[in-house]
Amino acid sequence: MKHKCLAALLACLLSVTGCTAAAPASPEEETLAVITTPYPNMLTGETASAEELLADMTLREKITQMLMPAFLLYGDAQAPVTELSEAQKQAIRAHHFGGIILFSENIADPAQTVRLVDAMQSANAMGGRTGLLIAVDAEGGQVNRLACGSQLCGSMALGAADSEQITEQASALIAEELQALGIMLDFAPSLDVNSNPANPVIGVRSFSDDPQIVLRQGKAYIRGMQSKGVMTALKHFPGHGDTDTDSHTGLPLIDKSAAQLESCELLPFREAAEEGVDMLMTAHIQFPQIEPDTYTSKADGSKISLPATLSDDVIGGIVRKRMGYDGVIITDAMNMDAIQANFDPLDAARLAINAGVDMLLMPVDTVTDEQIKGIWDYISGIEQMVQKGDIPEARIDESALRILKLKEAHGILAPVSPTAEETEQRAKAAAETVGSKAHHEQEMDITKQTVTLVKNEDDLLPLDGSGKTVLLCPYDSELNSLEYAASVLKADGTLPKDAKLICKSYENGEPSEIGKLIEGADTVVAVSALYDASELDPAAEDGKEAKYLDSLLTKAKDNGTKCVLISAQLPYDLARYRDADAALACYLAKGMTEKPGDFSGTTKAYGPNLIAAVYTVFGGSKPTGKLPVNVPELDSQYQYTDALLYKRGTGLEYPEAETSGDETEE
Repeated sequence: MKHKCLAALLACLLSVTGCTAAAPASPEEETLAVITTPYPNMLTGETASAEELLADMTLREKITQMLMPAFLLYGDAQAPVTELSEAQKQAIRAHHFGGIILFSENIADPAQTVRLVDAMQSANAMGGRTGLLIAVDAEGGQVNRLACGSQLCGSMALGAADSEQITEQASALIAEELQALGIMLDFAPSLDVNSNPANPVIGVRSFSDDPQIVLRQGKAYIRGMQSKGVMTALKHFPGHGDTDTDSHTGLPLIDKSAAQLESCELLPFREAAEEGVDMLMTAHIQFPQIEPDTYTSKADGSKISLPATLSDDVIGGIVRKRMGYDGVIITDAMNMDAIQANFDPLDAARLAINAGVDMLLMPVDTVTDEQIKGIWDYISGIEQMVQKGDIPEARIDESALRILKLKEAHGILAPVSPTAEETEQRAKAAAETVGSKAHHEQEMDITKQTVTLVKNEDDLLPLDGSGKTVLLCPYDSELNSLEYAASVLKADGTLPKDAKLICKSYENGEPSEIGKLIEGADTVVAVSALYDASELDPAAEDGKEAKYLDSLLTKAKDNGTKCVLISAQLPYDLARYRDADAALACYLAKGMTEKPGDFSGTTKAYGPNLIAAVYTVFGGSKPTGKLPVNVPELDSQYQYTDALLYKRGTGLEYPEAETSGDETEE
């Protein structure tokens, strides 16, 4: 957000006496009107440079520039934060954070989000020395916080299209909506190379298992974002793609040497960073061959290797020295179990800062008033470590300057305090932009180009709508997507209006009911949504969907019913249901909470992928995507093997329509 409101802020500051307020001395004094002297030369109409501002800041102000908390839930009821409580306003006024990250809990609709963002900026301007970096995770697809915006198809789907132009269009569309909301930093793209099919946290958030595709699409994503003035952050360095543990719930370990990392995981980060990127986000992953230092886990007393986020060999050694990256480095969320369950919070802060990290993301929980007050103790703890020499003050200065320079480069070095009129103008504009009909149409055009056909026996597809077709999905939330796609196919003339398409969910169904469900069907189109490798085993606790689909394929074969499989999430389930007569992948199973209708008013975000897959099944669009990952075969225990069923790059096309013999060439 640019400073259209600087004059208003100056008028406000001119009305205040010129005395300098000291940093609050206690939690009781950290509240309400904490106003400091404006920047050097501010009153003469000049804005200080980043270096000048740093020289005038207290140690505490430098430290708080390094913090980026979230305010996503609040109170005993843990209600979503769509407007600031008084305690939250006071915390922002008192501490002058470097930035704040938003989540879907904060984003109910466009106008509300603009008002929330402006309230945060205005609270910060009450004594803040700089504007706030307002950030969000908006990768598109699986990770999208704009509940009111365009979901987009996600990274793996874009990897299937493997078009830099398409990826630029997708990220520019996301950026346009972020910019309209006042969000200027996107924690994306994910440059993780998904080389492990059993990865429980990255999966479709990765462009590919090929580092070159990840690099190519990652750079295009950055260009699209930056074309709309939105900053990007590469993540999760040095790579989260070869893990089988989710760092939200555990502490992953990758036992690879520097040379091994260099040939795969590091390649996209190194080359993308050379092109110019605003931030780099670290991963909470142990790399024992890179970082030999250990820590005694507070969880069980075991010795653990310092994860990359806290590792001077990874941050200082690889990023700063080997890669020569001098931009802002931010941690992944410090309240994830990988850190919070194993490390004392202040120890983690000390280790991260000394390793070379510049910003600490979500360093403390902020749900209750007591936790919000605890921010004071956290900041004071870091301040005391600096004063004792446990953290060199030069390290704090170095990080604070990088952050200030980033803000200076993007026009938010000065505080931002919008007027009520400006906020309402922006709220109205955002409501017309975010999740607009035009954006959803562009979103669908992009997504149609990502659907991948890998099997089509006897040219079964595209279906023409004759006979009875039953479409089955694993979750009730996906029913709207199937029904909406069917209605559009009939409305646009692709299918006859009397085509018999029956849409059902099997979320609460039993295999014994399959016979009745598909009775009389000529074709069954079944959706599989694989989120984790544990779901492949029908005998496992998570294997209900696999058990159902096994029974469905068996019953369909016994009945002589043709079966089409849509792999809607991780494409590795293509190896699980090999008896299907045709199979497609679309890389995101998210459905519609409501049908968009005529797009009047705000439309909630929905996954376009499943809709595009149904279009493709019935010939509403053609399959042009190619598998961006290798799909391995499974053994008898439903474990991935080294043998490949489908190689990366696999992608079939529909047969060309036959021409009449009466037609002649001219």
